[in-house]
Parts: sequence; C-alpha cells; structure tokens
Amino acid sequence: NDPDAADHVFAADWDVTMVGLDVTEKTRCSPQDFATIATQAPGIGGFLSAATEFYFDFHEAKLGERICFMHDPSAILAITDPHLIGFEAMPMSVICDGAEIGRTIAGGAGRRDVSVAMQVDSAAARARFMEVVATADDRAAARSHQTDFGLE
Repeated sequence: NDPDAADHVFAADWDVTMVGLDVTEKTRCSPQDFATIATQAPGIGGFLSAATEFYFDFHEAKLGERICFMHDPSAILAITDPHLIGFEAMPMSVICDGAEIGRTIAGGAGRRDVSVAMQVDSAAARARFMEVVATADDRAAARSHQTDFGLE
C-alpha cells in the first residue's frame, strides 16, 4: 500500500529477497490441508484453519476454487528453505505513480541486485509448510517449558 516505501527498500544498501505473487500463487493449500493441520496441532493449526476460511471464501467467489495461496509461508520458506525456490539477482524498482502504481519492475540505475524468487517447487513447499505446522503446538510447548525453567 506504500509504493514509495517499497521502492526505498529496493534501493537500500542491505540484502533484499523478493517473493512476488507470481511465485506465491503457485503453491496452494486446500481446506482439507488445513483440516489436517488442525487435527495435528489443534492450537496453532486450529487457529490457522479457522483464519483461512475467509481466504477460501474469497478465492471461491473470485476464482471458483476453494484454495488458499501460500503468500506469507512462501516468503518465510525463501529464508528458511531457499533450496525450494529458484532465485535470480537483479535490481528492482517500484512504479510510484500513474496507472501501474505499486508494480515492481526489474531495473533501476545504480541499484544493488535483489534476490528475486522466480520459481518454486510447489509440492515441496506445501509439504514443508504442512510439516512445520503439524508440529507447531509441540514446538510452542517446548519453548514455553524452556522459559518456565529459565533456559532461553
């Protein structure tokens, strides 16, 4: 919602990884996927299952399919499991006005390269997401136990 801020990020002097909608929309989950994780991790998985109903309804109305794209999980997997995503290095800019405001484009004079996700192993990314969320309640309990005993 702030193309100027996004353009400043791409122009900054630090490492940037971009995972755009063209990549995140290649990995999809179904209501059955979220029912499974709700069973495996009733706390966190149950919350995610309830929260995604809005998205399933939205995409069904828009696309005619009850799906949920993996936007946020794909961005996280780009950092935690980068082998699942194919990247290319290129400078990036954001159009800050006009009819295409907010659109990212390759290029930008004097800019550093950004690591741009170009492809994803969708099946492996979905499987990794399912694996992580399936154990989320156990991981949260372990962290809570460590904090209880001053083990952080």
